[in-house]
Amino acid sequence: MFPRKLAALAAVVPFALSSMAMTDGAVVEEVAYFHCADDASKLTNATIVANGPDSWDENPPERSYAQGAGCGNLDTTLEGTSQASLYDVTFAGQYEGPLDSLTVSLYGLTTDRDDSYRVTVRLNVDGIDMIAFGENQVDIHAEGTGMRPHHFSVTNIGQLDEGPHDIVLTVGTYYINHAAMWSWDTVEAPSSITFNPIEPKGPVIWAPGARRP
Repeated sequence: MFPRKLAALAAVVPFALSSMAMTDGAVVEEVAYFHCADDASKLTNATIVANGPDSWDENPPERSYAQGAGCGNLDTTLEGTSQASLYDVTFAGQYEGPLDSLTVSLYGLTTDRDDSYRVTVRLNVDGIDMIAFGENQVDIHAEGTGMRPHHFSVTNIGQLDEGPHDIVLTVGTYYINHAAMWSWDTVEAPSSITFNPIEPKGPVIWAPGARRP
């Protein structure tokens, strides 16, 4: 029996999670952290078309902004129709194991109102639009002050085979004249994705079951 593995699409090199004992076919909670594809590219708006989206792995960030770590995305009300757009923040990678839900924790500075910030969410799993363009908006709520985490969750994904599952996630600003500066891959902003969370955080989006094969 082997631990499940997460892998970045760019490298597609799976790694073992040693912290949990797994049972084949079981849905288990696993956390992965978003990482910059290139330390020299601090703003993904300028690099996503050429380099593709940033991805994730199991390792939490170890360096700070002061040490030159981190990257981000300036998200305005402009929205691209493609899944990976220079106007929105997009992550892509793989998850190996049954996948039924996820929680996204995205650190950022936002022009919010009453600590609430409305975003659009798109999710594609194994080439299937679980949440398609224009299909869902959700109010995410900030915690704390400064570079704050914002959470939302998606359930009813229903991809319960062992995978690996190819995942593309896009988050965009909804309201006109609003903007967000999202950040990841620093100790100050350890933005992450939790697969099959035991306790989903933030508002929960029900992925359209009719889109399953």
